[in-house]
Amino acid sequence: MTLKSPPRPPGGMEAPASTRLAQFVDSHGRALVLVFLSFALAGLAFLFRIPIAIFPQTDFPRVIILVHNGIAPVDVQMLTVTRPVEEAVRIVPGITNIRSVTSRGMSEISVYFRWDVDILHALHLVQGRIAQILPNLPPEARFYVNRMTFSVFPMVGFSMTSPTRSTAELWEKAYYEIAPRLYRLPGVAETRIVGGRPPEYHVLVDPQKLNAYGIPLTRVAEAIRKTNLIGPAGMIQENYKLYLTTVTGLLRHREQIENIVVSVNGGTPVLVKNLATVVAGEKPVYNIVTADGLPAVLVNVLQQPDGNAVAIADAVNRELQQIRKELPPDVKLAIFYDQSVLVRDSIGSVVLMAG
Repeated sequence: MTLKSPPRPPGGMEAPASTRLAQFVDSHGRALVLVFLSFALAGLAFLFRIPIAIFPQTDFPRVIILVHNGIAPVDVQMLTVTRPVEEAVRIVPGITNIRSVTSRGMSEISVYFRWDVDILHALHLVQGRIAQILPNLPPEARFYVNRMTFSVFPMVGFSMTSPTRSTAELWEKAYYEIAPRLYRLPGVAETRIVGGRPPEYHVLVDPQKLNAYGIPLTRVAEAIRKTNLIGPAGMIQENYKLYLTTVTGLLRHREQIENIVVSVNGGTPVLVKNLATVVAGEKPVYNIVTADGLPAVLVNVLQQPDGNAVAIADAVNRELQQIRKELPPDVKLAIFYDQSVLVRDSIGSVVLMAG
């Protein structure tokens, strides 16, 4: 059997590209069909496993350090917090730049790494360096350290308003009742509450009474601080069991604060109520949050970096529907942002174009 080669164009000219492509497809048709089927099957296999979100999963080479330090002045905040933290984390390998913004009682430090650095490992090294210098920092400093990803932005946000309840009551409902129920949902990483005023007690000390008893103001604060704690008192062994005993002085009511002993004057204990007035109040908040013209509490739900935005949003909305049924009639819960709507619209556009 003799195989004949395909005829060449007259004059020794090369065949056009379209002709060569047709010949290649005709010669390798079965192999090309097999390749296309393999890609199609791989696409179907990964269709239900890849993350679905408005942004792709990206690990930016950046670690953010937020430090809250009460109402410390800017210069004090710079010397006692910002500079020590910058000097401590500078030793972490792979850092290209460190930038910081310092304001009253607040430091925001951004640590930039090379793109080839394992950002999770770098995050642990940064946290370790901060833990080493923590004893030398102000005791009231509070740290928030995390890597920069698209998941730091909320995916679902809703507001709580009431024409009859205070923002302190709304904050308590959001913090103690609603947020724990959302934490349980698969894919939810964090629930952040914005606005509202956490309830607390204010001790209004009378300076004239302090002078009459000869007691400094710092002793009143120290007495309250040392009483409001819980600690171990030892262990008791009985009936082949070992019991841990604790002593608690946690303050929950106004009367407990009023009856704290500050000092002893001539054999008579001096109580807080002899020096001050204890009133129920709210924690000072320096931002105002409103919704529909009423003071509001906002709850932002954040997803895990590899979470499915559509599935998480569906679970959150189902839980919120159940929560609405259990809330008092005067409390209104309204969604103001849902990232899954944008994701669904994008998927619908792709399906429409494919069809």
